[in-house]
Amino acid sequence: MKNRYKILLTNIWLATPGGSEVVVRDLAIGLLRRGHRPIVYSPTLGGIAEGLAARGVSVIDDLRKLAETPDIVHAHHCIPCGEALIRFPQVPAIFVCHAFDFWMEAPVHFPQIGAYVAVDEACRDRLVHKEGIDPKRVVVLYNAVDLTRIPLRPHRLRDRPQRALAFGKASTVPELRAACEQLGIEYHALDLAAGRMSAEPE
Repeated sequence: MKNRYKILLTNIWLATPGGSEVVVRDLAIGLLRRGHRPIVYSPTLGGIAEGLAARGVSVIDDLRKLAETPDIVHAHHCIPCGEALIRFPQVPAIFVCHAFDFWMEAPVHFPQIGAYVAVDEACRDRLVHKEGIDPKRVVVLYNAVDLTRIPLRPHRLRDRPQRALAFGKASTVPELRAACEQLGIEYHALDLAAGRMSAEPE
């Protein structure tokens, strides 16, 4: 491959499935599938890290182990982002903000960050209005889904929904449960608070 890049992704932890953990997993696998060389750094490893390593993605918990300079840093979370940018001060980077209020999603202000990515309008508002980042440097890219992971349905969907499944932060929205109960739709939550986690919800 002509343009083959070493891309360092950072995340605060890679233990249990969560929003940014799944994003990093899917990004790393997608980059690998396209012929790039993703390297994932997190100070806390676990099941997600093991799954990535099993797919052939290099996962590290110590940046001193990285013997080659990456071409770009694709950063999530302020602490591992800052560590990566201090370790590789000449490498261009992007910073992704996944939440409006979590402390670890606060952006870092390093000169090598070329763009700040918000996963929704609330995160954009945090970056621009709460953190003072120039709107010209902020890009909104909504979370994606890897459709190759979703199996084809053996039967057509029913005309009326029978069951609903809320993921992560969405499962903490009481209005979703109330709406399902009102409509007679069986409701399930999949997140840490509900005591149900899955790296393969499909």
